Amino acid sequence: MRIKRIIPVILVLIVSCSEETCSYWSRLRSANKQSPVAQIEKLRERIKEQEAKDAMSRNTRLLADLYNQLGTKYLESKTWDPAIDALMKAIKYGKSSSEVHYSLGLAYANRGKDAGGSDDIETAESQYSQALEISPDNKRAAYALGILLFYKKNEKDRALRIMESVSANNKKFYESRFALARFYYEMDMPDKSLRTYEELYADLQKLPDSDISREYKNAAKENISALMQELSVQRKK
Repeated sequence: MRIKRIIPVILVLIVSCSEETCSYWSRLRSANKQSPVAQIEKLRERIKEQEAKDAMSRNTRLLADLYNQLGTKYLESKTWDPAIDALMKAIKYGKSSSEVHYSLGLAYANRGKDAGGSDDIETAESQYSQALEISPDNKRAAYALGILLFYKKNEKDRALRIMESVSANNKKFYESRFALARFYYEMDMPDKSLRTYEELYADLQKLPDSDISREYKNAAKENISALMQELSVQRKK
């Protein structure tokens, strides 16, 4: 039995779900009753109204925010081309933030993964790097860069260093610790992988009970069991 991969190669939206964030995102989802299609259409209408105004009085900050919101909605619906277009326009209108470049990197990475485009993968790496230049503590951009380098560019040593740093500095960003354990495993370091899963599982035990915490705990526990079996077989040889 091999350990379970619970992280996709490229993530559409990466949300660190710790004690502080899980309840917030749960409230956010329950409060927003509109369908994604309806939200996109509403944003498109607001943008159209704003762009119809006289160019001299156009509120570029508002347009930048609206295009950023629209790009995020397209990311959530996994429609990469319109997401890229919207996020590029957000940058054009002045919103060149770390989060916008991170989101743009996600759109390019996912499009490259789906279509097999190496140019998109290179652009995704560039966008993640720009996000980190603007905000070096953007853990989601660093995490996404690590995943991209490991699985799509075969730069495993560099990816490992990035994920080790993200995990060490963000203990409650559990996705990065799952990824780190997986990296160790795929790089033939099962003992390090096992220790990482065990430390992660101990911290997950402290979380309030929820669907996501149970999923994480079960995944970590299954991987610990699988690794212990593998190591036991290896040591008997």
